[in-house]
Amino acid sequence: MTNEKLKKGQYDNALQYTKYILSNSSSIDELINKNNMQFKYCEELKNEFKEKK
Repeated sequence: MTNEKLKKGQYDNALQYTKYILSNSSSIDELINKNNMQFKYCEELKNEFKEKK
């Protein structure tokens, strides 16, 4: 896919996020660590939300 196709509609945010992560990461290990931390944070938020219900 080209950037033009991704810039239209719902993919713009995903494209911008991907560009940001790739430009601010020095290695594949760093990318993996960032992704794992974000996943853990999302899981914690889901659990907190369930507990409050």
